[in-house]
Amino acid sequence: MDMKSTPFRFFLLFLWISFSLFLRNEILLKSYWLGHYESIGLVFPEAPLNQAVWVLWSLCFCGYLTVLATRFEYWGTVVLGWMAGFVLVEIVVGNMGILPMEMLWSAVPLSFGEMLLAGLILFAGRPNRSKPAKGQAAKENEVNPCP
Repeated sequence: MDMKSTPFRFFLLFLWISFSLFLRNEILLKSYWLGHYESIGLVFPEAPLNQAVWVLWSLCFCGYLTVLATRFEYWGTVVLGWMAGFVLVEIVVGNMGILPMEMLWSAVPLSFGEMLLAGLILFAGRPNRSKPAKGQAAKENEVNPCP
């Protein structure tokens, strides 16, 4: 399959986001989640339905990132994607009182690293759209309001 094709990049992105979430939350930081939930008298949600919701979240997030990548360059996609996919989620989880704050020291760099690689997947093989090629007419970069 061609790495430049959007469906292939979307599939790779979905695999990466899903793997990264699993690695971060189920292997590396699971003890933080379990300990925090126990300390507030709750049971950590681990039912298959909860896992299925995270798969659905990953698919939606990949769709969001794919759209972002059509509107922004690499860094814009990475930063906006990280803010929507991590920062906003952690604000909500923190507001609900179920976020283990000590976990953020690990989760923040891991999640930003996740987005750096996600950006590479999205932009792999794509030409740099921000700078026109030498000799390219300026009119090609103008937006036609009536295509």
